[in-house]
Amino acid sequence: MVSIRSIFQGLFLLMFCLASAQDLKTLKVEDVSIEYPPRWEVDTSGFINSKFIIRAPADSKNDRLKEYVMFNKSNLKKNGMNMDLEQFHQRNKFAHTKNDLIGSFDEHSGMKGNHPFKALNFNTSIGGLKVNVHKKYFVINGIAYILVFMGETSKMGEYYDIKNQIISSFKIE
Repeated sequence: MVSIRSIFQGLFLLMFCLASAQDLKTLKVEDVSIEYPPRWEVDTSGFINSKFIIRAPADSKNDRLKEYVMFNKSNLKKNGMNMDLEQFHQRNKFAHTKNDLIGSFDEHSGMKGNHPFKALNFNTSIGGLKVNVHKKYFVINGIAYILVFMGETSKMGEYYDIKNQIISSFKIE
């Protein structure tokens, strides 16, 4: 039998999810769009060759890394790297294996609209800070679309839902 408490908890969770979804803003840059929380800061300056970076507000004065989502687009053919999605995936995986990979990769593939994608989730160390990286990428007509979410591994529980909501909202027109 379902308890009254369970019903109220379910209703509260549903109201929270609906409120969170309604509060998101949409950013459109070139042929992509993404949703993000309104308190997060948008940077379209091209920093580190990105099309955009969306950063969470600092959790405290001692916050060493603001969680963020970054998007980049690369013309593989123009850069002399004529490769398909699987080749691009293997190249990314190899590059991260050579660096400070902690543990192993969690990888998967799927479809977003009509576009196949590959995704890597892994932990690494940056300046002594343990960081979780979630990369999702597409290769469409020789162009790589690369979406990266990065945050402190110790805070990924707090950011799990919003990370998935942001990444799921990413669309290529």
